[in-house]
Amino acid sequence: MNKTPVSILQELMVQRKEHMPDYIIENSDRPGDFKCTVKICGYEVFDFASTKQQAKQNSAKKALLLLGVNNVGQQSSSAIKQQNELYINYVGKLNEFASTHKKSYPIYCDNIVHLNGNFVTQCNFMKWTTEGYGPKKKDSKQDAARMMLEK
Repeated sequence: MNKTPVSILQELMVQRKEHMPDYIIENSDRPGDFKCTVKICGYEVFDFASTKQQAKQNSAKKALLLLGVNNVGQQSSSAIKQQNELYINYVGKLNEFASTHKKSYPIYCDNIVHLNGNFVTQCNFMKWTTEGYGPKKKDSKQDAARMMLEK
């Protein structure tokens, strides 16, 4: 498995016996983006991305370049890109939306099991209700959150 810029930076700090990186993730002034600032060795580096995870990886990569580590590798960034394309955490996105807009968090009810073996999760958020389906409870919850975000 390929190492991410965050893990490479952490290992480098352990090897150099320096303080561990300090990450600060916040909403950006740019709509739909997050800003991640990493404090390391007296420096601050930041970057933006549409997800918190990607912003953290981007800022760690910039910190590595600042520290003179140029071989972060294309494999690491391609592995991160593939991971982001495969899985989007809709439950987290919906919770972030609720928090940003000062709304109550969604309520999930996943006690329902369909006869065909799929799980059904109900998501109640504000005045809307959606149902998500999936072979696992986690999948049905993600599906319900995704449908809620699409409303």
